[in-house]
Amino acid sequence: MPTEFETILARVRETIDQALTEYQEASMIRENDVTEYSFAQNQLNDLKVEIDKLVENFPPEQRTQELLDAQQKLEDVQELLDQ
Repeated sequence: MPTEFETILARVRETIDQALTEYQEASMIRENDVTEYSFAQNQLNDLKVEIDKLVENFPPEQRTQELLDAQQKLEDVQELLDQ
């Protein structure tokens, strides 16, 4: 059974993939119509809150690189979608 950490990381990966796909489609088809990927942006925002809490609650020695990478990738994708 996956842990809370593994579940959140899986959701982060899925949401990032979905957000990037929607962003790419909107860029090609609708010339950056942000309404096309606003749902993905909301999901990213929700996950960002969750992953930030995880990072905050884990002692530094338990924070894995995978967790920190997921946090950074969420921030990077949010910045891309906000452009």
